[in-house]
Amino acid sequence: MAALPAPFSAHLQEEDALPPDEDAIEVIETLSIMDLQTIVDQALDLLPTGAGDRLVALGVPRERVGVPLSPRALREDPGFKAILQGERALSIEDCPPRLTSICQRALQAIAGRVEHAPTELALPRFGHDRVFGGEVGRAIKALQGWLELAGVDASLGKIEAEAIMSLLEAPSNKAPRLFLPSAPRVEIAPGRRTGRIVNIARALATATDEAFHIRVDGRRYSYKSVFFGTKPSERPPKGLLRAPDGVAYGIDDRRPYWKCNVFGGMVLSLANIPVPTFRVGRFRHYPRAERFGPALARKTGWRLVRHLDHRDPAQPIQARVGTEQDAAIKELLLQSLPGDLFFVDHPGEPGEDGGHTRVCVDAVTPEDRDGDAAPLWAQAGHDAAILRRDGLSKLARGQELQFWLLRYTR
Repeated sequence: MAALPAPFSAHLQEEDALPPDEDAIEVIETLSIMDLQTIVDQALDLLPTGAGDRLVALGVPRERVGVPLSPRALREDPGFKAILQGERALSIEDCPPRLTSICQRALQAIAGRVEHAPTELALPRFGHDRVFGGEVGRAIKALQGWLELAGVDASLGKIEAEAIMSLLEAPSNKAPRLFLPSAPRVEIAPGRRTGRIVNIARALATATDEAFHIRVDGRRYSYKSVFFGTKPSERPPKGLLRAPDGVAYGIDDRRPYWKCNVFGGMVLSLANIPVPTFRVGRFRHYPRAERFGPALARKTGWRLVRHLDHRDPAQPIQARVGTEQDAAIKELLLQSLPGDLFFVDHPGEPGEDGGHTRVCVDAVTPEDRDGDAAPLWAQAGHDAAILRRDGLSKLARGQELQFWLLRYTR
């Protein structure tokens, strides 16, 4: 089998990359369809919650995306069951492809679900390729050392198998949900401009094959989702990304930049809704994400639903972390409604790393209210504008300094 795609393989070996989260999805979004299929075939158990939705959106057939390994399936596998009963062991001398594959998947499942698991368990170079090579041997030795097992050679026997089952059956190490349930559509009264915000945001994020066209004040604007990537693969007309009211951004592949604030600002401009801008030479620009929320709150018709300031007074470039802060973020996420604008300020010196802008297009699902509490957001991604659920796993535990949730009320 082929090796795992180099960008994905490299990401797995980065510090704090395990268990994989939305950062892994961002890496996946940069890959070809052939690379995506390799990941599905050899690294399914390393994918985080919601990755199945993104894979299908990127062109992988739904039926091609399998199911994460469950403890029950592992116990019921004839080969692994024999190891649990002490009747055999996976080793270089006894490594049929099927048994090797199920054991590889078990190791990857631990890497994908258990905090502080050794990187070697992810099999970051070849994944579960059904071959007992040096990578598998190193992973078994890493497992033995990590859990202080009695194994002395690179073989997976009864002791290792029991330890694997104990880890995977722990309530805190549940298999991820690759496909998330769709949120119920929130009906918006005809003529309400919040409805236009939602429709335009969705249209921009899904304009992949065909451009999205809209006419505002007699002028026609055309966009594709790739225009909002850091380095667009398609150039807007004359190299300018334009919006109403004299807003325009130059597109220069030599100087790529994040366009999350551009995406959010253009959604509002195209919906004919008040949005703050400032002059830069001949054109006007939208504020950076960490300035956008406060500026938007001052515009007519906008209401600041909530502002959270988690800056540490002793060190304002870092966030305070705790259950109180995480609970406040969750409440903010549960308050988010379609049409809301959401801004965050990243840790670091002011203006150094900016923040991020999102447009809510679907609320948190009922099934997720006690989980990640992730609304569906339209936003700029690495390669293009995207629709993606971001919740506590992306925003809590000190990952952001400040939060602003705003709602248009007219």
